[in-house]
Amino acid sequence: MDGISLAASIIQIIDVSSRVVAKGIDIYQSADGQLTEHGEIDHVTRALSSSARRIRKSIAANRPPCTDAEVEQLRLAADCQQIANELLKALERLKRRGGRPGKWTSLRQGLKTVWNEDKIASLERRLDRYRQQMIESILETLRTQTEASAAQQSTIIQGIKNIQHGQRKLQEVQVDIGRQFFQEIRRNVGKADGERWRKDLLGAIHQKSSPRLRSLAQSPKRKEIRRWLIKSLKFKEMEDREIRITKASKETFKWIYEAPTANIRPWASFRAFLEQKDGGMYWITGKPGSGKSTLMKYLQHNNRTFDLLRQWAPEGVTVSAFYFWNSGIGMQMSVEGLLRTLLAKCLEQLPRNVVEQVFPGRWEALRLLGEDDTPWTWHELSLALQKLVLSVCRDRKFFFLIDGLDEFSGDHAALTDLILDLVSSAPNIKVCVASRPWVDFEDAFRSKPHLMLQDLTKRDIQQYIAKTFRESPAFLDLEQRDPWHAEDLLSEIARKAEGVFLWVRLVVKSLLVGMTNGDGIRELRERLERTPSNLEDMFKKMLASMEPSYLEHASQLFQIHRASQGPLPLSIMAFADLEDQDEVLQRVLWPLTHSNLVARCRHMKRKLSSRCKGLLEIESLPMPGQQRDTDDGTDGNNNSLDAIMDCKVQYLHRTVKDFIEAPEIWGWIVATNKEQFDPCVALAKSHLLHLKSMDTTKPIYDEIWDHVVWCISYTKQSELNKGPVQTELMDELDRTATALTRYCQSFDLAEDYSSWGDEETHWTNYGIPAVGTSLAYLMAMCGMSGFLEARLSHDDDPELRYYGDNKTPLLFAVLEDYLVLDRYSAGKSIITASPSKDTIRVLLQKGADPHQLHRGRSALTIAKAMASRGSALSTRPPSLLVENDVVITSGNVLKGIECN
Repeated sequence: MDGISLAASIIQIIDVSSRVVAKGIDIYQSADGQLTEHGEIDHVTRALSSSARRIRKSIAANRPPCTDAEVEQLRLAADCQQIANELLKALERLKRRGGRPGKWTSLRQGLKTVWNEDKIASLERRLDRYRQQMIESILETLRTQTEASAAQQSTIIQGIKNIQHGQRKLQEVQVDIGRQFFQEIRRNVGKADGERWRKDLLGAIHQKSSPRLRSLAQSPKRKEIRRWLIKSLKFKEMEDREIRITKASKETFKWIYEAPTANIRPWASFRAFLEQKDGGMYWITGKPGSGKSTLMKYLQHNNRTFDLLRQWAPEGVTVSAFYFWNSGIGMQMSVEGLLRTLLAKCLEQLPRNVVEQVFPGRWEALRLLGEDDTPWTWHELSLALQKLVLSVCRDRKFFFLIDGLDEFSGDHAALTDLILDLVSSAPNIKVCVASRPWVDFEDAFRSKPHLMLQDLTKRDIQQYIAKTFRESPAFLDLEQRDPWHAEDLLSEIARKAEGVFLWVRLVVKSLLVGMTNGDGIRELRERLERTPSNLEDMFKKMLASMEPSYLEHASQLFQIHRASQGPLPLSIMAFADLEDQDEVLQRVLWPLTHSNLVARCRHMKRKLSSRCKGLLEIESLPMPGQQRDTDDGTDGNNNSLDAIMDCKVQYLHRTVKDFIEAPEIWGWIVATNKEQFDPCVALAKSHLLHLKSMDTTKPIYDEIWDHVVWCISYTKQSELNKGPVQTELMDELDRTATALTRYCQSFDLAEDYSSWGDEETHWTNYGIPAVGTSLAYLMAMCGMSGFLEARLSHDDDPELRYYGDNKTPLLFAVLEDYLVLDRYSAGKSIITASPSKDTIRVLLQKGADPHQLHRGRSALTIAKAMASRGSALSTRPPSLLVENDVVITSGNVLKGIECN
């Protein structure tokens, strides 16, 4: 027996024995009054006997141990064999003794009839100790084997570079030491317990990594791990907010690099801040719409910034920026997103060996196991940033720009403390932050150098007005006719602006419409006078200007936009805004042409403009015939199409979001609907329509799961909002995904997708491998209680009771497999922090058996084990509490279980 198999046998004994002594295996009274303890005892006996036999064979093998790790494993094997023998004898006595109905409800209680409590407690302590020793032994074995195979791994990596079918995942680059180990563990102890050992092993590596592998890492391997680690820090939307910020015009903000003058309100010199020999921070504040984000983007990319920083950092500076955005996904308004962005951008600019020094635990996990899906945490990321700037790169200078602190979704005091602590502890850091002048930020930053933006932009606004107007032939004609009044009009706009660029932008747009219509000075002045002086009143006027016939449609568009779980692609909005929603369910698979997709997007753009009066807008679309540059030498047509499809629908400005989503305004918007409208269902159908419109002449497996997840996520959100159950929609999703996966048979696919289209395997297995066999199983994982209540008709429904080891009962999906959704899914509504109580109740009411055994365990066993382990299985532990050893009673009534 090799080291991997021996370790697997030891682990099985530890796990099975631990479940016996920790109240983890349940015994219940069946309907006919008979106890099932013999079945449970037989299962435990078989598992222990099998592992003990394998251990005996290994110990009896002739080859002596070569390493300290092997010696330690053999010692643990002997100890665990002794435990197995003790338990086997006790179980045999227990089986001969039997019991009366209701006498005991777990094997631990049964053990008390043959052992005393002290002996059981002593065994429990030994098992805990062996578990920790085994984790250390496994780590040492993996480190030794990885050291021995370092040269082979370098050769394998070089060979993989020549594979024609694309870059494989990092774990496929390994010699498969870690993967082989966990495959063997899962075969012996089951998927859930195998996953727990994997998580515990990752935790041990993170807690105490070894420098051995970092010192011997060869260049190809180091390069690959560095690339993977930086990629894991990034998230898809990391650059979105910065891209969407308006670029400053050429002449704007030049004053920021000059010394303050006496004829304007006092402000701290930004130039002096950049040039000063010490680190520190600078606060840019100002009214909503005054241009803070535009200024921050200007500072980030202007060469003058770096020229002035050379006084402080003559050998160069590492620059990283983050833009909080409360209209984006959660990551874009969180400290986690901030820290991940700062770290990723810094590490890309620094020497390659910095990554392994900043994240030694993750580096070793990837080196040993080829994977590390441990979620990033605020604590880990903040320590990593401090380690980077204070230790690993203490001789390097860093300049961070952090915009939109007021768009952070958490505790503002915690955010300001994080920034101030970083600045005060690291003299090699300069930080520039921007926010509205809220009390939290004034209290934190008032003693720091700062400026109030609207006090300093009068000249910028005047230049913007003049430049924009003079690009209009209508204004040039007006200026020729009446130059004095034309100039006076420009000055009046700048005066009324009070430093708010957004107000100026909207007023200039309105006046240009008037000029194009032939308005003279008098009409233009009247238009300006009618314009509200503050943004909120201006937005109210824009809403009031909507055509009555468009009000209901505009309401639906606003609702779709707000219901979207993150920035909304224009193509999704177009498919969600169908006149006939039933068309989606009736439509067959029919790929749309490029021209059809482009036409739909452009039509949607026109509807947004006419219905929403500019309060909702999209990113700039490519002009007809325009192509994007590509890296592969192609003509870029597909890239151009992707750009159109991915253009995001967004509010005109953060202030528009605040206005539209205020309770009074939002209530009015929703009330304009004459008929009930569910934006979540519209979005779910949009993703279904995307699936039906896919081009099936090319591999599409990378796209299918994404749209499936979003379709389910929006459907679940509708269910959570008490909307009608969408069984027909989910059934159509099932049929569509089944049909699409069969197209994948036609292509030379990567290994992970090699059985797509296999009629014996349900499509859900390819989104989340090996967890289920039906749509109902996926629905149970997602907590779709309404769907299951409507779909599962009676207690003999085959979906409810899967006997044997080939198919898993639905209760397992709710209690256990829901945990993997966070790893594979995209839609936030799908992910749950704990089992769905409503779904469990529905399954029990429909006849699911909580005591049914599957691979030696029941749903009740899982529930009790999760309660005893707490957070062992997940970083977001289920709040699963057991009272009086009962989670689900034999009468199918929930008791003592705290879920969603």
